[in-house]
Amino acid sequence: MMFLAMIVLAMIRLLYVNAKESNTVPKKAQIAYKPTFQSMHQIDVPQSRNGKHRKIVTAVLADVEELTAGEALKVPLTALDDTKENVRAALSRESKKRKLTISTAADAEFL
Repeated sequence: MMFLAMIVLAMIRLLYVNAKESNTVPKKAQIAYKPTFQSMHQIDVPQSRNGKHRKIVTAVLADVEELTAGEALKVPLTALDDTKENVRAALSRESKKRKLTISTAADAEFL
C-alpha cells in the first residue's frame, strides 16, 4: 500500500511539472555564438615562453655552468641582439630561476 502511494505521488508530481512547463512563455530564439578568435585544444598550448633573449641567455648560462672557480666569460656586445641592459636583465631573471649566483660587468666591447 505504501509503495502504491509513493508511485501515485510521483505520477502526480510529474504531471504537475509537465503541466507547469507547457504553460511557460516560449523563449526567444538564441543566436548562435560566433567566436572572434580561433580555438585550439589546451594540450597544444605551449607551456614555456620563448623570449627574444632565449638563445643568448641559454648559451651564456650553459657556458657559465661549465666554468671553474675563478673564471669568467667575455661575451662580445656584437653577439647580443639587444642592448646590454636588456640582456643583463634577462640573464638575471633566468639565473634566479636556475638558482645560479652570477654577477655581470660590462665595458664598451664586452659583457
